[in-house]
Amino acid sequence: MEFKSIGQESLKYRKLILFCLIIFIKKYKILESFIKYIFAYFKHFKLKFDYFYLNNYFNFSF
Repeated sequence: MEFKSIGQESLKYRKLILFCLIIFIKKYKILESFIKYIFAYFKHFKLKFDYFYLNNYFNFSF
């Protein structure tokens, strides 16, 4: 009985981790599309921008 309950608990945690990963992947895809939109915007208007500044902005936002 103890081994069965331990297995059920680990299954709960596995489902929770999987759920969190799915949410993270969905958020990352939204973030990725947002970054692509920014790059497309800058390429469209042919503006030069500082990649280091953009990189620091994303580092501070997390």
